Amino acid sequence: MCLHLSFRKRITGIVIAVAVILLLSWITLNPPKLPQWEPCPDDWLYYKKKCYYHSGAMADWNSSQESCSDYGASLAVIDSPQELNFIMYRIRITNFWIGLRRKGNKFFWVNGSSFDTNLFRVNITNDGDCVHIDSAFISTRRCSSLRNWLCTTGQFSPKTSS
Repeated sequence: MCLHLSFRKRITGIVIAVAVILLLSWITLNPPKLPQWEPCPDDWLYYKKKCYYHSGAMADWNSSQESCSDYGASLAVIDSPQELNFIMYRIRITNFWIGLRRKGNKFFWVNGSSFDTNLFRVNITNDGDCVHIDSAFISTRRCSSLRNWLCTTGQFSPKTSS
């Protein structure tokens, strides 16, 4: 009886060893696709699941939005005070379009969402409906004015390699 049990253990061990060898061979020949963490294109900055691109060129608001769209992005949509601080003090750029525009009495982001007036104050001028950031001020200007612009894309997860 002991001899029979020992034989079963050996056979079980051999079967397990062969299964492990076959599995390791299969993994070696078919490696898993691991995520690559490259959320932003070259020359873009990454912060809290968003990529930011500041243009070196100047354009009106509509052309700026089109340029961002060419990158698969939009003019910057700002979601939090922390993001605004990042843009104002870490990117250290001034006088640029963001993706906020006045329609009637209300402001809307380029993604269609309403502007939360608790986020920041917009200085409304008689000089237009498009919003830009200039140093410490966020103001409306004529949409035809020429300015740099800030694009954002967001909410990334790692890409899988092909």
